[in-house]
Order: sequence, then C-alpha cells, then structure tokens
Amino acid sequence: MDQFSQSGSFQNLLNNQHPNTSFSFLTREPSVDLSSSDASVFGAHWADDGKEDEVVVSDRKERRKWTPTEDTVLIGAWLNTSKDPVVGNEQKTIAFWKRIAFYVASSPKLSDLQKREPSHCKQRWGKINEGVCKFVGCYGAATKAKSSGMNEDDVLKMAHEIFFINL
Repeated sequence: MDQFSQSGSFQNLLNNQHPNTSFSFLTREPSVDLSSSDASVFGAHWADDGKEDEVVVSDRKERRKWTPTEDTVLIGAWLNTSKDPVVGNEQKTIAFWKRIAFYVASSPKLSDLQKREPSHCKQRWGKINEGVCKFVGCYGAATKAKSSGMNEDDVLKMAHEIFFINL
C-alpha cells in the first residue's frame, strides 16, 4: 500500500522531520521537547561555558545619527530613484538601495560626512516613511474635524497636535 494514500500521512511526514520539534497540523499547537540538550531547535547554537552574558563586538562601527540635511538628501534620492523613467521598477531591491546610497554619497551637501551603506539608507527611509504615513493620517483626521471658520493653517496646526499627542 502506498504510504501517501492514507489520510493525514503528509502531516505525519512533516511532523516527523525534526526529532525534537513538531507541529501538529491537525491541532495547530507547537510542541518542543525542552528536556532535550539539542539547542539547535531554537535556531542558535550556544556553548555551555557559563559566559552567556559576555558579548563580543569586533567589527561594529560607531552609530551615527542622521542629520536633517542627510534626511533631506535621502528623501530626494528616493524620489529621484523611484521615479526614474529609464530604469523604473525593473530593478531588484538591493540595486535600488545601492543607487540611493550612491546618490546620497555623491551629494555635495554631504561631502564631508562618512558614506552610508545601502542597508542604512533603507532602514532610515523606513523610519521616515512611517512618520510621513502617520502624519498623513493625522492630517486626514484634522481635515475631517475642520469646523466653520478654520483655514488651512488651522487644519495643519490641528494635524500637528494630533500627531504629537499620539506619539
């Protein structure tokens, strides 16, 4: 008899792939044998030498904060790169962020600063974009709450208040 013709045999096959871990596809409850000495179940290999708290950072550079000028150049680089009619969206993510990092590095406004890596530009853009999206939502709420006699400056002030209250 074929081993795959029985009902649930695929689940049993998947559940038996790792001897110390299992996931029951029928109950959707994970189970791990915690008495096992195999730490690879959790995706990391730890040495049991009593030095768990010791952290070695060898190749790590000092963290630099982004300046408002760098933020402005990064925003301009993102806009120019993402709206490029020649390349368009026919590029891989890493190529896109390498182009942005190159654009930022070649800016005359930042010539005296250390160059940023593409991953740093991507992370910073994520933070900027998150704040912008949040402010757009606050501006929409302020526009809906606009009362008679309020002008656009009043709406903008209300949007700022909503934004900073919800930080």
